[in-house]
Amino acid sequence: MHNLPITFCLLFALFLNPFAFAATKKRSKSTNSTSTTAAPTPSTEPPPPPPPEPISPEEDETWGQTIWRDFISPVTTPAWIPLVSGAVLTTTVYDMRGKWENPLQSRWSDHRPFGATSNSVGDILGQLIPNIAYTAGMYSDYWWGSHSRKNRERAILMFRATTYSGLVATVVKYSVHEQRPNGSDRKSFPSGHATSSFAFASIIGAEHEWYWSVPAYALATFIGATRISSNMHRLHDVIGGATIGLSYGLGVYYHWHENDNKPRNTVYQVLPTDGLDGAIATMTYSF
Repeated sequence: MHNLPITFCLLFALFLNPFAFAATKKRSKSTNSTSTTAAPTPSTEPPPPPPPEPISPEEDETWGQTIWRDFISPVTTPAWIPLVSGAVLTTTVYDMRGKWENPLQSRWSDHRPFGATSNSVGDILGQLIPNIAYTAGMYSDYWWGSHSRKNRERAILMFRATTYSGLVATVVKYSVHEQRPNGSDRKSFPSGHATSSFAFASIIGAEHEWYWSVPAYALATFIGATRISSNMHRLHDVIGGATIGLSYGLGVYYHWHENDNKPRNTVYQVLPTDGLDGAIATMTYSF
């Protein structure tokens, strides 16, 4: 299906090219004026070249320009929508922590709804395991497998999304200096596990079909929930980390594909509740 637009362009250029049509019409008139049985002269015009592939940032920018545009991509691309939505939701949850967050934290930390084993699994998976595995797998397929340029690009996108979001989350974590709910240290906000897992999920969601996207986002949500269940983070920590990871995943994706002119099919919204005492965040994906 990805070759269909190129095939269509080639057929369009070959059979509907105005120069070829004019030459054919001229030959037809010449043939009709002399003999109706003469064979038409074959065209000597070469076929037009196929349309060029979209230019990726690494081919059109310097390294410095690419790094800078990747870094600011959450605010210069459509990724600003989940960035702003997540920031509003994080602020809303934090401001209403006495009504929503603190009771949830007490209930989950006391009852451990996911269990100790699941919490440990979430802790391990949240330490860049899916991100590294995906990057290594795509690069391995590029070098030793199918040599697919698309898989190489996917590896680069995952690496960049993970790196930028991780750096920003670390800077924010050491700047805010918020104490964890279990009192172990002052590196609670934002959740690094949620940051890396949602950076992973956003690249999967942007680059692959929905049946890969749904498990990826489910895994990221599970990792974030286990951080609350293990009493390592509060709800606003997880939402804040997810916002950073999602924004950078989509941001570097949009930056890379900015020359593709592809339609976007994901809509994010943050709407106030009827009583204006909270907010509802929604994400609509069309496929």
